[in-house]
Parts: sequence; structure tokens; C-alpha cells
Amino acid sequence: MKYPMYMSPEDSEKLEYEIISDDLIIYLTRVLQKSTEEAETSEERLIRQNRLVNKSRMLVGQAVHILDSDGIEGYMPIEYAWHDAEMALVLRRLAPPPICRTSMRICK
Repeated sequence: MKYPMYMSPEDSEKLEYEIISDDLIIYLTRVLQKSTEEAETSEERLIRQNRLVNKSRMLVGQAVHILDSDGIEGYMPIEYAWHDAEMALVLRRLAPPPICRTSMRICK
């Protein structure tokens, strides 16, 4: 496996300087988005999106978003809009600053 879940300290150190292209980030974001679109209902899609968004937010120390249903009709339209926007940021917020990605310089 090229990127194992548990790495040796040496492998982890090597990845510290790995450059990820914008094209790859866009591609992977689309793959994640597609995985949420395979849900049977819009509520299930929202729950899947929320799970991915929260994992991304936790990795960078941001607060998680708790879905709050109205109990009758499901979720408010603003929840769907917010999650669609956040899905675009899932991988972007994990990437190094743009100057590092575009200039191919090692940033520390």
C-alpha cells in the first residue's frame, strides 16, 4: 500500500515535504463529493458530507459541525448549502499554503 494508515517515523518525515498539486486536490475532492452523491436520500447525503467535513475540520483543529434536524421536515436548506461549500474545502484546508503548492518550494 502506497500510503498506509500507520507509517514509520522515517516515512512520516519523508511525507512532510511531499508536494500535492492543485489538480490532484481537485480530483480527490470530486471523488469524495461523488461518494456522498451515491446516498439514497438527501438527508443521507448530508450526513455523509457532515462526516467528511468534520474529519477535515478536526484535523486542523476547527470545531465540528453538529447537524440539527428540525424533527419534522429534516434539515433546513441552509444546511445543504453550507455543506456543499464545505465539501470544496475538505482537502484544501489540509493542504499547505498556496505558495508552497504553486512554487514547488519546501515550506516549513
